[in-house]
Amino acid sequence: MDQTLPAAVMTVVASPAKARDTRRISQTVALLAIVVFVVSASQLLPALVAQSGASNPVPRDLVTAFLLNIALILFAWRRTAELRQVSSQRDAAEHRAHQLAYFDEVTGIHNRRWLNDLIARLSSSEPAPSALILIDLDRFKKINDLFGHAAGDELLAIAAARIQEACPADASCVRLGGDEFAVLLTGASADKRASARTAGRLIEELNKPVYVANTLTAIGVSIGIACAGNGGEEASSLLRRADVAMYEAKRLGRNRWAFFDAHMASELKRVVKLEAEIREGIASGQFVPFFQPIIDLATGEVTAFEVLARWMHPTRGVLEPAEFIEMAERKGMISDLSFGVMQAALTSARSWPGRLKIAVNVSPVQFSDPLIAQRIMKILALTGFPPARLELEIMERSLLEDLGMALSTITSLKNAGISVCVDDFGTGYASLTHLHSLPFDRIKIDREFIASMVDGQKCDALVEALATLGKGLKLPITAEGVEADSLRSKLIELGCSDAQGWLFGAELSAKEVVLGFGSRWSDLTVLPTAPDDTAARPTLTSTGT
Repeated sequence: MDQTLPAAVMTVVASPAKARDTRRISQTVALLAIVVFVVSASQLLPALVAQSGASNPVPRDLVTAFLLNIALILFAWRRTAELRQVSSQRDAAEHRAHQLAYFDEVTGIHNRRWLNDLIARLSSSEPAPSALILIDLDRFKKINDLFGHAAGDELLAIAAARIQEACPADASCVRLGGDEFAVLLTGASADKRASARTAGRLIEELNKPVYVANTLTAIGVSIGIACAGNGGEEASSLLRRADVAMYEAKRLGRNRWAFFDAHMASELKRVVKLEAEIREGIASGQFVPFFQPIIDLATGEVTAFEVLARWMHPTRGVLEPAEFIEMAERKGMISDLSFGVMQAALTSARSWPGRLKIAVNVSPVQFSDPLIAQRIMKILALTGFPPARLELEIMERSLLEDLGMALSTITSLKNAGISVCVDDFGTGYASLTHLHSLPFDRIKIDREFIASMVDGQKCDALVEALATLGKGLKLPITAEGVEADSLRSKLIELGCSDAQGWLFGAELSAKEVVLGFGSRWSDLTVLPTAPDDTAARPTLTSTGT
């Protein structure tokens, strides 16, 4: 939906007092013109009657004044009509601006900003008990991936209607974003028993089957409840407590609710601390790239490295993505984190041999950014890394949100010389139409399918089907998560050209890559680091490629 307002309307919205003053002046001028018209007409008409049979003409100045008043009345009427139209546009623009600011476009209910303002008003008024119910739709993402963005929006609208139906009349229902909703209860509806009854009704309503894209399906729900006592609590604090309770409900098995209580206080402190540490880590460069080799199955030679983010925590040591990725995505920090790691990786790998590609994962959140191609080109310009050596790995489910935007983004990247790979192939429900219409350079089969090949023929057949599909699209295939030597010959037989996993090497720091592979790089020289280089990383200088 287009959210741009006309410039003229925005001018009126920005200065409603000026518009009202202008309208009053115009109306006053029109009123005065009418008064003058009546006065002049009262003089002119008797003169016309008296002179109708006489030879003396009507005074010219009286006729002129009469005609000028008619013109003035017409001008004032027209100006008043124009101002009335502008005023209507202003009112419509103000309504539109209010809708955009405080309502969710997909569901029609209020949004996060409105909830924050409401909680702030309640906190500053007479103390009153309140409770915040946080709702997470458990299987929404799978349904959205399977049926597409339009079906996901339809499901969100149905969920919003059911939430409103299940809540008391005085409840405030809000969509926070994504698949998260919130309900603010106040007064008698906010005590613990009443909140629990509302949560029970919400679970009952949201677990009813629903038709989406002409298919009967069902979603699950997890609910967290935080009570604010007699008010005075900020929205961010209330939301954090409800969020912790909601994840406790998920941990206990979903389709249930949980109250925030004393034993969760330590978890809340952990979450708040982790969020602050991640923000500090991004700002201070604590998130660094590690590199896992990708090898050519036929020759055993390293052809590329995949970049994996690691957190060099000041007190906990090296942390893997499981420790921080979910929190970074939930709190909107994933783009800054990922782009920072990408820039560091390309800076380190810039002087490695030109035949080695660097593969970088792009999260669904990053890929949904319409400016992602420009952001990546900026990083390439800053680092001096050749676009032809960069391969972006895009998760299969990222393609389902908006096929048109996906095509535009991928085309822009390829026009710049960057390769694009479908990551986690087989897990995102992408159709043949998606894969055929998008100009990919490679397919990477998800590690779960590769690992399951050890278990039996059924899993072998599944990987074979995925590999056959890739060959049908004439795309090279990479198998990830290879840990058993027995799989190597099978993968070659199935048509996989490349592979990565513990069988071929674990992830390494940039320094470890040079130490482990540098002796085979005839076109690189390892130079000693400068005395003030605290990271103690070697400097690589290209002498060939």
